[in-house]
This record gives sequence, C-alpha cells and structure tokens, in this order.
Amino acid sequence: IEAFFDRLGKLDAVPTMPGGRDGRIHFSFKANGRPDAATSTTATGDVTLLIHEGRVSTERGLTGRADLTVSTDAETWLAILNGRPEAFDLVRAERLGIEGDTRLLTLVAGLMDAK
Repeated sequence: IEAFFDRLGKLDAVPTMPGGRDGRIHFSFKANGRPDAATSTTATGDVTLLIHEGRVSTERGLTGRADLTVSTDAETWLAILNGRPEAFDLVRAERLGIEGDTRLLTLVAGLMDAK
C-alpha cells in the first residue's frame, strides 16, 4: 500500500475533477476490516491524497477537509488494487466505506491504472 501511494506522488499528469476542480481524498486504513480497530497494524495508517492543478501529492495523516473519504483495511485495499476476484466479496462484507464526492472514485480508478 505504501508503495502505491509513493508512486502516485511521482506521477507527472493526472486526470482532473469535472470542471477542472481540485480534490482531496482521505484514506483511512483500519485493521482486519473492523472500524474500531487500531490503524497501527498497517505500515501506511492514514493518508491524504491531494489532486491539485493536474498533479498528485500524498501526505501522511488526514490533512485538510476531504472531498472523499475511503475507509478500509489493508487486505481489502490490496485486493482492489490488484483486481483480485475476492475484492467484490470484501466490499459486500462492508469492508470498504466511502463517504463524500463519489465522482472522485473515477479519478482514483484512473490513478490506479497509472500506477
């Protein structure tokens, strides 16, 4: 997971939000798909992804006001990143929480392809 976010910070050009607007996404990683579990069991913890003027930057922790918040555990996120078949089952088991401007999900999907 950490390598994924590190690579995103090195991208030269990325898609933008409709209307060319910037976006801020909070990724909150929890342990074993449980919202009450500590995040310290993942190397990544919480990450803020900022899309600004066609560039991506990442920051450790949750900074600023998010347009979209993605809450999950490392296993689920890795399954999604790698397109593994069980990813859908993990999402159905409510191990992925999404809150906010869901249009940013399209941007995240494009960034995942650019990884």
